[in-house]
Amino acid sequence: MKSFKLLISAFLITVSSLALAQNAKVSQTKVAVLGIDVRSLPNDPASLANLTRLQLQKMENFIVFRQYDVEEEMKAANESLSSCLSVKCLSRVGNLIGADQMLTGSIESFGDRIMINFVLIDVQNSEIKNSMVNEYYHFPNQLEGMIELGLNKLFNLPSDPKLANALEKHDIIITEKSINTLNL
Repeated sequence: MKSFKLLISAFLITVSSLALAQNAKVSQTKVAVLGIDVRSLPNDPASLANLTRLQLQKMENFIVFRQYDVEEEMKAANESLSSCLSVKCLSRVGNLIGADQMLTGSIESFGDRIMINFVLIDVQNSEIKNSMVNEYYHFPNQLEGMIELGLNKLFNLPSDPKLANALEKHDIIITEKSINTLNL
């Protein structure tokens, strides 16, 4: 009798766990990445948008639309992929493909730094839900880590402190005392 109760309890726990996992998948937010503007870097916008999609998929909190599915729907609706950068256009495309949110932004090189700006758009309300801007040291071969840090910041998720310290630009305040210690 005791083993029968244990068996029933194990069965109920398993069924409950499967139901919770299914509910978690159902409640995932559907996000499409579109319109990542790239300036003064050798990377093309499509490759950095794809890298952003991959980083977003790693988070496991989202259902991320495939690039080709979005492009096919946009083509069928006569929407231009390269000029759809406004909140209005991105919301229209988001409604067309069934997305909850659209992620857009820019990645630009400015002298000794790279600036990443991400904007999250609520499709239903056609408004900006959240945005972030962050400065990184000019390490173009580390864009994947910069995108990861930027997305974590956008979604208020923790980041690896070592990665953040290595890539995020820190303003150094120069004082007379610090100049003297540089041994110029």
